Amino acid sequence: MKTFERIDFKQADCALAVDSILGMVEVARGAGEPWALSWTPKLLREEIQEAELYGVRSAESRELQGFVLLRFRAERAEITLVAVFPSARGLGVLDHLVSECAALSSGIDLEVRADNVPAIQAYERNGFQAVGRRPRYYADGVDAVLYSRG
Repeated sequence: MKTFERIDFKQADCALAVDSILGMVEVARGAGEPWALSWTPKLLREEIQEAELYGVRSAESRELQGFVLLRFRAERAEITLVAVFPSARGLGVLDHLVSECAALSSGIDLEVRADNVPAIQAYERNGFQAVGRRPRYYADGVDAVLYSRG
């Protein structure tokens, strides 16, 4: 069982969540996961402060399994970052995050590395459609694919 919740900076466990997120991104960066290379700790902290942070926690342990950063603009929302902790991959956490986010807004947009096949499959399973492409968008020359739902 998973719970989806907004993580508010006024809540006592927010610092733990942010530390978990920073640690997870650092592990992903160390493992060479391309998506994590563009998120420096400074940039990630700034985005966490500017965007709304939502997470999926294990109902039993309350450990953070995945998170999403959202920015709301008028009638639409944009996912600026979504990630699942390695220990929770393959458990449906990404699907849970994406479907819950889609319920928060009448429309939602995101971009994803063209080589991030698991994320692309999850977005398409959840009704997102590719609407554009940014050639050589990332520092390593990989395209960004733009997705939209609603």
